[in-house]
Amino acid sequence: MKDRKVLKIILKYGISFIVAAGICLAVLAARGAFSMTERVDIYRALCDGFTVSGVLFLMFGLLMWVAALGTFDGISYAVVQLFRRMKLGRYRKGQSYSEYKEEKDKRRRKGWFGFMFVIGGIFTALAIIFLILFNTLR
Repeated sequence: MKDRKVLKIILKYGISFIVAAGICLAVLAARGAFSMTERVDIYRALCDGFTVSGVLFLMFGLLMWVAALGTFDGISYAVVQLFRRMKLGRYRKGQSYSEYKEEKDKRRRKGWFGFMFVIGGIFTALAIIFLILFNTLR
């Protein structure tokens, strides 16, 4: 049981790290970093790559956390009611918002999205290091 939990944590962090590194490599390739020879340009490209992947992971983690708190339940309820009315062509009394919210809270997954913040923080910290190196050489 404990091995399964550890494996799940390693998988979360591993996959997140691979995706963040892939985003970083894509930005580096787009900037042409693999053919650069000047140190300043290389540090600038590395800073850009790590910044993009780090900030994306921080913002996606924040979005997942806010969604898990139920912030978007009102919008979700409104969209469900709109489609219900469009589909039936007439108004049919559905559940109230409080009933919808209770049902949503029962089904909501209580996940921990800290791994997104950790990976995003590491990549953002690396971006800051390359920014400092870039500014010292410039």
